[in-house]
Amino acid sequence: MIKQLQRKLSILLSVVSIFFLLFLLLFLFLYNKNSLDTGMRSALSHAASEPMDVPFSEAYPVYQVEVDENGEIQNRSGQDYFLKENSIEKVVKDALAKKKTKKDTKRNTKRNTKRNTKRNTKKGLEESGVYGAIESGKIPYYIVEKSEPGSQGTDEEGKESERSYRIAITEYEKEIESIERLSVVLLLLFFAFSAGIVFFSRYFVGKTLLPVKDALETQRQFVADASHELKTPLTVMINNVGNLEYDTVKLKESVEQSGEKKGAMDTLFKMKGNIHGIREMSKRMQYLTESLLDLSRLENWQDRKQQFSSFSLSRLVETECLYFEPLFFEEERELLYQVPDSVALSGDENKVKQLVTILLDNALKYSVRGTKTELSLEKSGNKVFLQISNAIEKEMGKEEREKLWKRFYRLEEARSEEKGYGLGLSIAKEIVRMHQGEIKVESVGKRICFTVVF
Repeated sequence: MIKQLQRKLSILLSVVSIFFLLFLLLFLFLYNKNSLDTGMRSALSHAASEPMDVPFSEAYPVYQVEVDENGEIQNRSGQDYFLKENSIEKVVKDALAKKKTKKDTKRNTKRNTKRNTKRNTKKGLEESGVYGAIESGKIPYYIVEKSEPGSQGTDEEGKESERSYRIAITEYEKEIESIERLSVVLLLLFFAFSAGIVFFSRYFVGKTLLPVKDALETQRQFVADASHELKTPLTVMINNVGNLEYDTVKLKESVEQSGEKKGAMDTLFKMKGNIHGIREMSKRMQYLTESLLDLSRLENWQDRKQQFSSFSLSRLVETECLYFEPLFFEEERELLYQVPDSVALSGDENKVKQLVTILLDNALKYSVRGTKTELSLEKSGNKVFLQISNAIEKEMGKEEREKLWKRFYRLEEARSEEKGYGLGLSIAKEIVRMHQGEIKVESVGKRICFTVVF
């Protein structure tokens, strides 16, 4: 399920990122192309608006010609080094054709939209120019129509005076090559960044889903461990119930038969043992379910903040030490503690008591016989420090120390010797978190130390 989710999220993130990258690269390409086109057109239109004999200096070399309606060149000016022998003739022919096409289009539009209007007799007006290009855009031009009275206005027949056209020509080959190089570079960048996006998306989604994966794995392992821990007492209880049923039938037969009192007493003794086993397993199951329920409640510690109150932590810790001191003595261990007076804490007193009990019980179970367990409580500024250290059988690495906080985790050397389910330190961690504190474990050699900071 996680792999499918990771694949879908990776594809979604990759597609969205690649589309954004494509949009960005297209924007850069079109922006640069439009900037070059705008600069070229501006140079042509500006040159065409100045007199022919005025020197013109722009980023583009400009060559200008004036032609009549028949394409005859009447005047020329500017730089023509970029033009071939027949380029000017091609430009003039193409420009006049486009100008005529535009004029016909405008005339037809006027006739369709507005008929029977008076004809504008004002001559000499400069009409809007037309841009064009030959040789695949390498030689662009700009043609603008000029009205000059060749025969002084109109004659009696209403003929128009002759018209001339001014054409500004420039070179655009280098710019086209620059645009082509830019397109190749952007295309390579697109494929390179797309590949990087795909790999990054997989890595990023994998990292993002790692806590979810760990949570699901923890939940799966938790269910498996809880099922395993419940299986043993349930199996014992079922077997004991079966034995009770068998012993009940056997007891009934013994009572019905005279002189079988000894057999009845033996059967009753077995039944008592089975009942005791059921009671013990029931207590273990009750302890396990209560621990799981308590752990679940502690995870919602925000709901318990209203239960916080100020209490004497010194008195609480000292009371627990006095209770555990004889237990350590019975197990051939020694408990040493230093508890100053008047150390107070604001929190849930019952939960803090449970925390101290868990840590002392953990030290009692896993410490080495003949060694000392040390407890210290001190206050520094606004911080309260509680430390419990004890000797252990062997050195403990960092990975194993991290596993101590996992539910149902127990050290291998204690699995067959001590009763418990490995939930104590998990509960202790949640209690500390409920009080917005910190708990950590350190080990030096064959000695381990738990530190709680409130």
